[in-house]
Amino acid sequence: MSAEPAINTKLRNQIRTACEEFKLVEDGDRILIGLSGGKDSLTLTHYLSEWMREKNFSFQVVAAHIKFSNLPYGIDAKYLEDFCSSRKVEYHLVEDQIRDVYLENEHKETCIHCSRFRRAKLMELARKFNCNKLTLGHHLDDIVATLIMNMTQHGRFAGMAVKLDITVGEEKYNMTMIRPLAYTPEMDIKQFCAENEFQPAKCRCPWGDTGVRSKTRQAVDAIVSKLGEEARLNIFRSQFHIIKKTAPDVREVQIPKSKKNAQKKQEKAAPAQDIEDIGK
Repeated sequence: MSAEPAINTKLRNQIRTACEEFKLVEDGDRILIGLSGGKDSLTLTHYLSEWMREKNFSFQVVAAHIKFSNLPYGIDAKYLEDFCSSRKVEYHLVEDQIRDVYLENEHKETCIHCSRFRRAKLMELARKFNCNKLTLGHHLDDIVATLIMNMTQHGRFAGMAVKLDITVGEEKYNMTMIRPLAYTPEMDIKQFCAENEFQPAKCRCPWGDTGVRSKTRQAVDAIVSKLGEEARLNIFRSQFHIIKKTAPDVREVQIPKSKKNAQKKQEKAAPAQDIEDIGK
């Protein structure tokens, strides 16, 4: 029997560290994974199912793939079904349609609306399948890029929550959103999938990862290439270590009217890339 690739142990440690530090997975949980078929959701399904089969505590994993019939691309649903079956994961294929009005917009608006629609559908499915947690495949690079985008594009310090109780208006869902890949860099996920011969679907969406997000990723990669991989993790950690003594009192910060107007125009023209706006 051949030895397990070192990358497998590395990812297992990263995911379990995130789950333990943020208490993402707990005894008795029933967790829904939004299985897009990409490398991130396949990796999540593999490791959570592996953990599920252990005897240290009990939880269940459910995977759901949403197939939108009016999008100009598709995923090999049979591969996803077999992938889940071999790992004893309950699998559901759900068909739906994105509203045509969303597809007629500029690609930036389409991505935001598509992301929100998928998220809402996953929340609906989590309720239907009696899941108390919804797992998303955002990794360390996604979270860092969102932090930087919000700072550079919208002048605010906001990112993706690793763990979030879901609320809609005044209604509190009995559901929590979790991101177990928070400590896992994208390059590790790519290596893991390659060495384990997974067949992740490639993004063929015509409105894919372009524009500001792509440029932000390149900027972060440039910083990491000069300062080392630890820089990426430290950007992520910074959101948990805000030093109040040196932070300005927002009541004392006066923004000139001209800048206020410019900021309002910018926010109106480009919706903030917040936690609920980034699909996976």
